[in-house]
Amino acid sequence: MLCLFLLLSCVYQSRGQAMQKEVVAGIGIKLCNQKCVERGSCMSFAYAIDRLSCHLLYNDSVKRTTKDGYVVHPKLRSQLSACSMAKCGFNTRCVERRRGGAACVKGYTDGSSLESRCKMNSDCPGSMFVCFTMTCKCVPGYSFNPANNNCVRQCKVYGDGLTRYQGLGLKGYNDRAENTQNLKECSNMCIREKRFTCLTFEYLPKRGTCQISKFGYLDVEYSRRETGQEGWIFAVRNCE
Repeated sequence: MLCLFLLLSCVYQSRGQAMQKEVVAGIGIKLCNQKCVERGSCMSFAYAIDRLSCHLLYNDSVKRTTKDGYVVHPKLRSQLSACSMAKCGFNTRCVERRRGGAACVKGYTDGSSLESRCKMNSDCPGSMFVCFTMTCKCVPGYSFNPANNNCVRQCKVYGDGLTRYQGLGLKGYNDRAENTQNLKECSNMCIREKRFTCLTFEYLPKRGTCQISKFGYLDVEYSRRETGQEGWIFAVRNCE
């Protein structure tokens, strides 16, 4: 396997003084801190989150500001999180990616679904996430748990948050069907259902058709899991 670590020695000029450093490329901030701890003479480190680039600094430079996106940190015996560098906006939170970076995520409905942008599954944080229509979602059939930013097969308590999947559906497993004015009304019908715990629903915007179900996508046999349903929106309830 091709090693991503590139070790170099160089001198960084800051405020007219030479700053001895060692460059380690292709690692996350946790490993950057760990490498500084392992090298007893390393005093601090500078890290650029967008490049996964680590500069181990060999003089006391914590108060200095480096350039080009690098931020200086003191070495810590306890591990840093990639989120310690992220600047997330209002109504967003930070989650760590599997490859060492961080992402600011937010919900798009009343709940807190993880909807960070992606190009492939490895861009998403956690093994039970998939890149579905260029956004990170739980594997269909799993619900998002905002308590730990993870996906689970079942929730102890289901909340109001929903994750939507274009084109999926359940064939023959609809427990209640009505016409609603919009997607919000359909989601409310599912959430407020008293006769059973609604886990999923399907909505066809052009007709206003709303079909809710007590079954999840993986609760039914494979032949009943529909894909390619043009125009339909399939939604899964997330955990409280």
